[in-house]
Amino acid sequence: MVITMKYIVPTILTLFALTIRAQNITVFSDTMHVGINLNKQQPELDTTIYILDDNHYSVPWKIYFDNAKTKLAYESIVKGDTCTEFNYWRSNGKLKRKMKYYILPNEDFYNWVYEENYCENGQLIRKCNPNNPKTEHIINFYCNGKKKSEFTFVGINWEGLFTTWFENGQKESDGYYTKTKKQGEWKYWNENSELVLTEIYKDGELIESKK
Repeated sequence: MVITMKYIVPTILTLFALTIRAQNITVFSDTMHVGINLNKQQPELDTTIYILDDNHYSVPWKIYFDNAKTKLAYESIVKGDTCTEFNYWRSNGKLKRKMKYYILPNEDFYNWVYEENYCENGQLIRKCNPNNPKTEHIINFYCNGKKKSEFTFVGINWEGLFTTWFENGQKESDGYYTKTKKQGEWKYWNENSELVLTEIYKDGELIESKK
């Protein structure tokens, strides 16, 4: 759900009050165009809101949780002619998300090149370069600091070993990918470390399943 509000005078302090999940969230801004986008893609980060602007790629601006402007909710930082950084905070003052974009050579649009995500307790749960054309090893974490998943991207494809864990630290699954297609033996465990399923794949097609 996206809510966009426009005001004629950009220098007037504007108050936005939204009721989200029976909880009132108040956001203060001195910008002209403000949009509020509820985050549903990552439940770990769904304790606050994303705040976007119609022109936030090229104009530095800030949004606050309080009228005194002491608790940042969002900040857009323009670095030179090609790079823009976006930082999102939670109402408890901890960083929620950091993103970086840059303008592609001879293009008029921004390329998303870096992202960090944090839990409400400040734990880093994801760090990646979304559009990295090269090989990138990624580790995701739970809010308690334990590993959630570990895998490798080559361009836009999963390649090699892909492993997931339960929040208690026990292994949940592992197996191999070739160009995002499952290959060979995949194993699955329960939270008591008991093997519950073994599958055999060839080029993404399930060949055999054993419980």
